[in-house]
Amino acid sequence: MKKLTLLTVGLLFGLCALGQQVTTDIFTATAPSGAAKLTGQALQDYVHSNYKKTLVPSNQEDTYLADGVIVCFWGLPAGTVKSKPLEEMQTRMVEVLQKNNTVNYARIETINNTRFLIYEFESDGEAYIRYRSDPNSKEQTLNGIIQFKATDKDKARQDLKELLASMHFKEQ
Repeated sequence: MKKLTLLTVGLLFGLCALGQQVTTDIFTATAPSGAAKLTGQALQDYVHSNYKKTLVPSNQEDTYLADGVIVCFWGLPAGTVKSKPLEEMQTRMVEVLQKNNTVNYARIETINNTRFLIYEFESDGEAYIRYRSDPNSKEQTLNGIIQFKATDKDKARQDLKELLASMHFKEQ
């Protein structure tokens, strides 16, 4: 049942990106202090050595390791699928995640005049923070996920705070 829930969560994440390519051309951001960039293989090796599994995509350019916390972020350009309101996404994600996971919080915050849906959850002993922005006027969104050990919760939350404070849509 847990695999089904994770598959469903992955599908919901994917629906936000249906037919879209990930790009950093739509935003600027600064990785958390002291973070080192991870390549696909380095990410896989680190996850294999430190976690049971991961929900962090292995194909993202902006993936970093900051004191044991994996931080990954990306932008999605305008697509053919209209985004759902963050409030609706929040309700759906909490419903799906609560079936077999622990949801620590789910909230909508405004940072730099951009609204983000942010939720923290634990799945099979692994801890995550996931976020997604409201689309800008061109239907582009900012997205990301942070994976960490429960003991690194405060560090992960601080990394999220730094990252979101640095994120801005590029003027095009």
